[in-house]
Amino acid sequence: MISRDYAKSAVLAGLMAKSAEIKIDYSDPMGIIKEVLDENPTLLVYIGGYSASGHSLLGGYTIKIKYKNIDIPKIRIFYAKNAEDVNDFLHIAMEKYMPDIAIVSDKSLDVVALVSDFWSYYDGFYSNCMSYSSCTSSFKDNKFHQSVFSFKYRIGRVLLNIMESAVDREVERLRGILFCKGMPDLVKAYVAHNYLASTIEYWYHEDATTLEASHMQSAYGGLIDHKCICQGYAEAYKRLLDTEGIFCDVICGKIKGSQEYHAWNIVRLDGENYHVDVTWDSKSRGKFDFEYFCLSDNSIKSKRYWTRRMNLVCLSERDIAEAARADIRRNKTRYISYGVDKNYLV
Repeated sequence: MISRDYAKSAVLAGLMAKSAEIKIDYSDPMGIIKEVLDENPTLLVYIGGYSASGHSLLGGYTIKIKYKNIDIPKIRIFYAKNAEDVNDFLHIAMEKYMPDIAIVSDKSLDVVALVSDFWSYYDGFYSNCMSYSSCTSSFKDNKFHQSVFSFKYRIGRVLLNIMESAVDREVERLRGILFCKGMPDLVKAYVAHNYLASTIEYWYHEDATTLEASHMQSAYGGLIDHKCICQGYAEAYKRLLDTEGIFCDVICGKIKGSQEYHAWNIVRLDGENYHVDVTWDSKSRGKFDFEYFCLSDNSIKSKRYWTRRMNLVCLSERDIAEAARADIRRNKTRYISYGVDKNYLV
């Protein structure tokens, strides 16, 4: 009889290959598959059921697997440890126009309720998503449950894929003229702010077509059309910083005295969080200022309401803009030699 570790490896390989039958010569086939799924919980998304038959004296055991959700790629399956993870995964799904995602978590975490709470707050923000549906399942002998969410967007997948591909190409192009080797994160955040604030025109039209509305509410509007509303600015800024490995979140809130939703970013630099509102720093094509670049909670709270998350408290009063300018004064020639556009090193 094979060892337990060998049996687990065989079962895991079979599950990864979506095999309908997995044969092992081990006396505890049901215990083996349960252990494998406990150690690899995201695989549960693909499992509709399983059973085992056979005998150690009759050639071993056969584990029969019934699969489901096989059209969901692994890149769209997430494991959530807490409520904050669920929110992060939903932001990722909306920013990437994912048609569906699966979230696996401990049964103590009510993922469906958390998603409902998310939409009660962000419904006006991610208006490209018209509706969603969900399905949750679990096994009695397993501590996890898995929830699959499907999203219906304002425009179809073909156009969404075209938009996403165009944004990816543009982000890669911009990396070559905005960032370079040896440039500190605070300078990258500064340069990305300058680029977007000077190249995007705030554009809103009540009679916009479905496609125009999708563009102006997304990173596509900011990076490709160069005209969008606040969501487009915030998503474009996040996409640029994401590619450099700089933490940047999109914040949904309201301006005090207004019922309109507004979006901006929180960026993490040298271990501290800061508010960045590129929209309000963008004055017109080619003109911008730094009034809303890297502010603390204290500096912005008199004008804004926003979703507060424990790890996104912005306490630092450091003048990041001046720190970036000081670095640029020392290194501008080197940055330009690497191909960085001098127009954004101001």
